[in-house]
Amino acid sequence: AALQKQHSFDFICGCSTSCAKALLARFAAVINVPMLTDVINIVDKTTFQRYVYAGNALETVSLHASPLVMTIRPSPHIAFQACDAPA
Repeated sequence: AALQKQHSFDFICGCSTSCAKALLARFAAVINVPMLTDVINIVDKTTFQRYVYAGNALETVSLHASPLVMTIRPSPHIAFQACDAPA
């Protein structure tokens, strides 16, 4: 919390692991800001996308807080693309 006061970060991010989620949730509570988990796409500075309902739906979330505390999902679902290369 002292580093945040000293440097005024806009974003505080971590990887979407159970340890990072637990740590960042506690940090967000200490500095009294909301936390967003499992972000897969950053639309703009305050709008983010993440999967909900076990990956069956995509949710767009807008947060107006400073700093934004979030975890980033490292590998979102990517559509398979076929290629013409021999196996």
